[in-house]
Formats: sequence, C-alpha cells, structure tokens
Amino acid sequence: MKTVNVEKKELLSVLKANKIQHIEDFKEVIEEYKLQIVEKAEELLEKAKAYPLTTRLYSNLSKPENHESDYTEAIAMLEMSTDETIVLDQREFKTYVLDEWSWANDFAMSKTAYKGR
Repeated sequence: MKTVNVEKKELLSVLKANKIQHIEDFKEVIEEYKLQIVEKAEELLEKAKAYPLTTRLYSNLSKPENHESDYTEAIAMLEMSTDETIVLDQREFKTYVLDEWSWANDFAMSKTAYKGR
C-alpha cells in the first residue's frame, strides 16, 4: 500500500495528541538537561580551580531540541485544508500518525540519555 485516505478529524486528533506528548516529553528532558548542566558546571569549576590544571575543560552535553513547531505546522495545514479526507503516503503516515519524524530517533536518544542517568 503506497497511500491511504484518512479522515481529517481523526488525523488532527492524532497529531494534537502526539504534540501534547512531545511537549510533555520535552519538558521532562529539558529539566533533566538543566540539572546535568549545573552539575557539570560545578564539576568544571572545581577542576578549573585546581592547580595545576590537569584535565581539559569541556562539556559533551547536547541540548535537547524542541520540535513542537513541526506539529504546529502540520496541524495548521490540516486545519486550513478544505478536504474532509486526506491522502497520506507511507512516509507521511509514519510521520503524522505513527509519530516517527525524521528527528524522532535523536530525540529518543536524548530522552534516554537524560532520563536514565
């Protein structure tokens, strides 16, 4: 199957639910990221005060990305559509319905990294 017709109302409902979940996940991950940044900054400060300076001072923590705007854009496009049914190809179905965006793996890895410390 290469395409599927879906009801606009149902697709909007799924997208809005996925957006809410993403926002909740992002809030959790960013709070944990902030805690880790503070811990790392304190650790680096202690190392920087040490003499002689024995280690390089850097942080390998990467800031989680918020993709709320991706959902907002897709929802706005659907709300503007006059069609009652929407044709989705396989990639669009995976993205909008299954919530498997191109960035989803990276976001999942950051969730795991920051939540599972």
